[in-house]
Amino acid sequence: MIRQIHDYYSHEFNEDDGVIAANFITKTGTQYRVYFYPAVDYFDQIQSGMRLSEASYYFGFTKVAPNEGKAEHYDPRVMNTIVNVINEFYEEQGKESILIFHCSDEGGNDKKYKRAKLFNDWFERATSKYCYKKFNEEIIVNEYTGQNGEVVTDKEYMSLIIQCDNNDINKALEEFQVIKDAIISGKG
Repeated sequence: MIRQIHDYYSHEFNEDDGVIAANFITKTGTQYRVYFYPAVDYFDQIQSGMRLSEASYYFGFTKVAPNEGKAEHYDPRVMNTIVNVINEFYEEQGKESILIFHCSDEGGNDKKYKRAKLFNDWFERATSKYCYKKFNEEIIVNEYTGQNGEVVTDKEYMSLIIQCDNNDINKALEEFQVIKDAIISGKG
């Protein structure tokens, strides 16, 4: 078992219209929001009867206004807090819950890639209270010729996060692929 995190920012959970969120403020005064939307409300591709329609959440985090574009020095407590929020989310929602992290169109390819890489790095370095499996997908949704004749590849990044002892890992992975394929066909 991976050890529990102790060095994190205090945070509060709230729920509004089915969206669960935790907010915290860093030592520099930047406010973050970690959110969990029912995935069925975020992904049109999730159909009734799918395992992902029952207990999956679209997960993400963001800086809150007016700090969205604020550049900051690396603060390991931000990473630790987000991982701790995930741990607490699973404690409340149960090990059957599944998280989907999706970096899509906001901010262009470079920003999508950086957000996905940052989260992947955090996830790899973080110490967590529970065992999680994380499955990553890089989705090529479109390729086209740019203004200067170069090939431009539009990518999105998704991750499925599931507790190691969830009995529905294989079913969740199959449905995750269905979502990925639907995103590709819907944007190509």
